Amino acid sequence: MDRGDRHPRCAVVAVGVAGWLALAASSELSTVFRPRATGALRGLGDTRSPMLAHLAGYWDAGPAVAYLLCSISAGRGGLWVACCAALIPIGSVLLVVWKRQLERVK
Repeated sequence: MDRGDRHPRCAVVAVGVAGWLALAASSELSTVFRPRATGALRGLGDTRSPMLAHLAGYWDAGPAVAYLLCSISAGRGGLWVACCAALIPIGSVLLVVWKRQLERVK
């Protein structure tokens, strides 16, 4: 494998790609849990909690973080961080709500 010894720019690109890959991986964590928790809650008859969680995440947390990061010129990375700032709390909240709904059903 070429480590960029002959092409110094390859090492710079590899470092940049590693940062983007870390951002993409962090958004994938919530992408796994969010739709499954939403579907599980809908199966339990709770459609209000997913709606409110998505509303708060996408229209409250996400745009606020995006505006903050754009104001400090964070660039494209800032948009990924804003997306993660919306998605990760939505998935976490929905998992907690689902667990509580399951305890009520039992």
